Amino acid sequence: MDHCSSISQVDHYNTDELFQLSAIPWQQQAVSQDKVLTVAPSGYSSDLTANRTQLISQRRKSSMVSGVDDQNPSDRKKKKIIHRDIERQRRQEMAGLYGSLRSLLPFEYLKGKRSISDQIQGAVKYLKHLEHKTRELNEKKEELRKLCNDYNIPTSSGSALESSENFERDTLTVEPCLVGVEVAINTAYTNGFPLSRALELMIGEKFTIVSCISTKVNERMIHAIKAEVTDGRKIIMLDLQQKLTDSITSYANLIFQ
Repeated sequence: MDHCSSISQVDHYNTDELFQLSAIPWQQQAVSQDKVLTVAPSGYSSDLTANRTQLISQRRKSSMVSGVDDQNPSDRKKKKIIHRDIERQRRQEMAGLYGSLRSLLPFEYLKGKRSISDQIQGAVKYLKHLEHKTRELNEKKEELRKLCNDYNIPTSSGSALESSENFERDTLTVEPCLVGVEVAINTAYTNGFPLSRALELMIGEKFTIVSCISTKVNERMIHAIKAEVTDGRKIIMLDLQQKLTDSITSYANLIFQ
């Protein structure tokens, strides 16, 4: 009986001890889980807050955009209509400009050119041609201006002719040039020495006329004549100058008789 009671006491003691030992790890596990539960939210709170704020802002933006579309559903259509009108007006203006460009171009620069790009290239060629012609005309103008400056003042190779008291002074110059001889006559615009007489005289002297230019400057006429000889004979400048001088003098005497 005592032995049985002692065994039961031992068993009771062991059972209580085992219960206490088994309870200790569970308590430790509970404590560790509590620590995890209490520590985890404090560690991720800032990230969660940032993500939440970003998500809210995105939702607000999307709601604002959808709200604008819902409030103004015809804005997009109006923009398309305005864009179409602007594009139509631009095409009409360009068509008018192309039409005016074609009207300004000569036919030879438009022949066989149907596309707009070919017509523009033809316009570029025409502009280059005009630039070349303008350059040539400017060069001729400078030559005439030089002649005016040279022939208004009598030189050693020129003769100053005065037919009468009321007749303006005429200036004659005969000089050699590349083609042969160059004659310049500065005469009055009204009742001045006619160019036809000078040409008739030079042709009678077997000269071939290369060029002839007449220019009005300050109520005066300047006749510039270039001529050559084709028979190989030598040109005597003084003889030609004397014959022209006599012709001018006789014409002046005839006018003011």
